Amino acid sequence: MDVKLVKRPLCLFVMAFIIAIFIGLSIKPIEYEEYYEDDENISMIVTVSDKEYKINSDGEKTLVVYGVVTNGLKAKIYLSDINQVPFIGEKIKIQGIYKSFGNATNLGEFDNKKYNLILGNIFQIQNAKIIGRSYEEDFLKENLYKLKMHFESILDKFLSEDDSMIMKAILLGDKNYIDDETKDLYMSAGIIHILSTSGLHISIIGLGLYNLIRKIRINKIFACIISCIVMLLYGVMCGMATSAARAIIMFFIFIFAKILGRTYDMLNGICIAAFLLLIEQPLYIYHSGFLLSFGAVFGICVIYPCFPNMNFKNKIINSVYQSFMISLSVSIMTLPILINTYYTFSIYSFLWNILIIPCMSVLMCIGLSLMIIGAYIPLISYPLAFACHLILLFYKQICILNKNLDNSTLYIGASNTFQIVIYFAIVTLFVILSRIYEKFNREYKNLKKENENILSVYWQNMYKSADCQKIFTEKINKNLKNSMHGRMAESFRKEKYLEKRCKFLKYRYVVIIFAILILCIRIKPKLRISFIDVGQGNCIVLEDKGQNIIVDAGSTSKKNIGKYKLVPYLKYRGIGYVDAIVVTHEDEDHISGILELIEKSAYNGIKIGELLLPDCAESSREDNYHLLEEKANEFDIAVNYISASDTINTANKDMQITCIGPSKGASFEGANAHSTILYLKYNDFKMLLTGDVEKDGLDALNDFLSKNSSISDITVLQVPHHGSKYTTDEKFLSYLKPKNAIILVGKNSYGHPSVETLERLKNTNASIYTSLSSGQITIETDGTKYCLDEFIKMYTF
Repeated sequence: MDVKLVKRPLCLFVMAFIIAIFIGLSIKPIEYEEYYEDDENISMIVTVSDKEYKINSDGEKTLVVYGVVTNGLKAKIYLSDINQVPFIGEKIKIQGIYKSFGNATNLGEFDNKKYNLILGNIFQIQNAKIIGRSYEEDFLKENLYKLKMHFESILDKFLSEDDSMIMKAILLGDKNYIDDETKDLYMSAGIIHILSTSGLHISIIGLGLYNLIRKIRINKIFACIISCIVMLLYGVMCGMATSAARAIIMFFIFIFAKILGRTYDMLNGICIAAFLLLIEQPLYIYHSGFLLSFGAVFGICVIYPCFPNMNFKNKIINSVYQSFMISLSVSIMTLPILINTYYTFSIYSFLWNILIIPCMSVLMCIGLSLMIIGAYIPLISYPLAFACHLILLFYKQICILNKNLDNSTLYIGASNTFQIVIYFAIVTLFVILSRIYEKFNREYKNLKKENENILSVYWQNMYKSADCQKIFTEKINKNLKNSMHGRMAESFRKEKYLEKRCKFLKYRYVVIIFAILILCIRIKPKLRISFIDVGQGNCIVLEDKGQNIIVDAGSTSKKNIGKYKLVPYLKYRGIGYVDAIVVTHEDEDHISGILELIEKSAYNGIKIGELLLPDCAESSREDNYHLLEEKANEFDIAVNYISASDTINTANKDMQITCIGPSKGASFEGANAHSTILYLKYNDFKMLLTGDVEKDGLDALNDFLSKNSSISDITVLQVPHHGSKYTTDEKFLSYLKPKNAIILVGKNSYGHPSVETLERLKNTNASIYTSLSSGQITIETDGTKYCLDEFIKMYTF
């Protein structure tokens, strides 16, 4: 396939258009004002555009309705009554609690607001009730929805719950029933893309239908029209995800070329699809599904032709080779997108995709047959369901095998924009070099054949004996000039020149390796401290020359912070191993995320070296303290205990982390008082992490500080107990004299941070930062200079 973009002005135009959109959105992002205040009880009239069932965090089935508010923008409405189902196209009056979509406040965290803006959803209404309705309906969309529910009921009837949820995602684009464990398994193996409607579906259904109609000798134009109508209806029924929309547009272009008797050009087809989708929604440029879908096709169009076509005699070997090359080409093109979406990479994903892709066509054909005939011929449906089960079992075993292989997942972390630009520049160079190689190799082969023919003629007509042939060949090799064979010698010199160039260009694949290395380089600061925004709770991550320590991870205002806050951050930084987790004390707002991290370590792949608990008296150890010990032992994590004067080993010899409280075996009333207090010193940089220390614990700490004057002029103070007025007294601050005070706090009813504490901090001239207003707060230092960054100021969309 010719991949010269200069011969495709449409491709150049679309690329320029995409760059213009990216620059425009960078300068002036699309934003929408909030309609109401959060938690306000509202009522409004909307037109239902779609509806679906979801499984909420409590495992219950919930009905979600999408209602058009204005100009195609929608509200995401969670109905409290699952049996109160409106029609698509119907106008309804709803009443419920207004909620805005939350922005990400930490690196790596899923940006719910950004994602929903891309889909056209501008706010949500929870616990909603329908208080009025018109009972009208969009006949086509409503009946397509009913057909989808009918197909889902057939899958539920003949398949197990696990098999049904996967087949619903593959065949109907409904991923709402897939549990986190299954997602993690498929994601870790690098095959999660099969759980989306894509070009494979369109090629099987659309082209299959077209070829079937043509085989029964129906007019070509009629076959094209029927195929296009069916594919459009199928796309609408499945929700018209970006990958499906892209494939359907390209299918339409393919069919249109058939009608006109023209050649279909895939590269032009994908550019037209990209242009149409971006015109409809420019924000798709930030959508990972859009980027991965188009990147995969672009890889097949541009990268795949750069690899040699081996044409093995054995058809199976040839098929495997082509599958591997296609998989490799797609991976090269989508690698930056994958890394900056998932922050990890499955080493064996090439192999797994070679094994599963051929089975996908079979699985889809069986699944489609099951949905169509399941309601009419149950006798045949059970064997089809069993066949589906066998293929899905094969997929699951591949995922489990991948999980059990050591170091099967690379925790790469996010690449910056500069690395991505350099990566694609080098990949472009690889494509250019491959084109040059093709040209030189073609010229070399043709010239070599011509020279062989010339030699053959000369030997036959002018040099009859073998000795004469030998003499003539030697003369040629000496590059004779100004002789009767000078022109021929020039031809041989050109052949040698082309041969050398071809041999050199065979090493062009090294360029791709160099590009991957550039993309995956991570230059880490000597010390990075990240105060993660977890709402009303504590979570601190220390990174020191490849050593990673977590101090607390919990929240009482947000659920599943391990899944939604901590793990995404660790993956963003490329952290797959945590050397130690320090628990200051056992309150829920300091340990809920730690329990998640321990329990899910088998699925998210993040390993934990040891758990450090405060070495307080047995009488002070409450239920959560023992729960942490039990969970750590259950998952083979070493449990150690820390008290005053103990140190935590670090990779940096110039840095010391010392526990300055509580003393071993100390007994206090309440867990807060025996909070572990860590003092970090790295040359001129000093930091004190205090947990929730208060009352007796604070008195003991003040007594210690009065005797250790070196712990003063603190660079960073983590303010105790979320800024409670019962901590951070004047005596405490007079000892420390902090330059920066960081308060980890969320929306709460406790009055944190208190006005009194803030006033005392202001009186010390400390710069005050709260996670509630700044999001994640990150400090990087070399021991002398330091840099403090606030996420919300840096990364607001």
